[in-house]
Amino acid sequence: MNLPALTIFFANCALYFFIGHSLRQKRLADAEDARGWRAFLFWWYGMAANTGLNGLAVLAMGLGITWLPLLVALNALAALAAAPALWGLLSYLLYIFRGNHTASRWLGRFYVLFGIFLLVSIYLLHPVGASMGTWEMTLQYANVPSGLFGLLYGVLLILLLSLPPILASIGMFTLFFRVHERSARFRALLVPLGFFLLFGLAYFIPLILLLLGINLNTITWWPLAIRLIGLAALVLIYIAYFPPRAVQRLLRVHSILV
Repeated sequence: MNLPALTIFFANCALYFFIGHSLRQKRLADAEDARGWRAFLFWWYGMAANTGLNGLAVLAMGLGITWLPLLVALNALAALAAAPALWGLLSYLLYIFRGNHTASRWLGRFYVLFGIFLLVSIYLLHPVGASMGTWEMTLQYANVPSGLFGLLYGVLLILLLSLPPILASIGMFTLFFRVHERSARFRALLVPLGFFLLFGLAYFIPLILLLLGINLNTITWWPLAIRLIGLAALVLIYIAYFPPRAVQRLLRVHSILV
């Protein structure tokens, strides 16, 4: 049983769900603002589902359950859960910057197609087995993309799944220069920092080190470190929205529910 991996997956799942549940308590008088806020909640609940399903796959492997249809289903559902999560995150940000929900409809159509693309890809790649690595369950495929197509396929998935949260962190940070209320600026600083630590750090640090000739695959502590940083980032985001009383008194900020 891979207890460290299970602990981190389910801790992530619990934190995503807890943040989403806590933010759900916020009430907005304006119907359009409330609609944008509900879209933002999709991000938290979708990521809770994504990490929880990945954790269940690790748990199944740890219990000796190797029935491939179940493992494929958990993997596919985890990937599909990311689609509404990303839709919610981008819809919320675009509403903040544009003031309307027009882009949300187009994003919804795009992510429906993206979900179909993921399902078709799994079918065409034809899973033939599963293995448990140090930190996650991975599927083996009979038709592995190779050559230029394999490169483009891998880059496309990275861009579609990882780039939106990184762009979101940049977009949220620009709000720091647009708002003046102390608590709003506090959140506009910590929330994008949390998003960057959660998603950007895992991609930029390896790239920078690779350019310096350092291969992170030889550093055994890095996979654990980046996952612990991810957990800390979620805690940081929660503090941004719900600062402890000591932080509220020291920095003269308040909870988002006030």
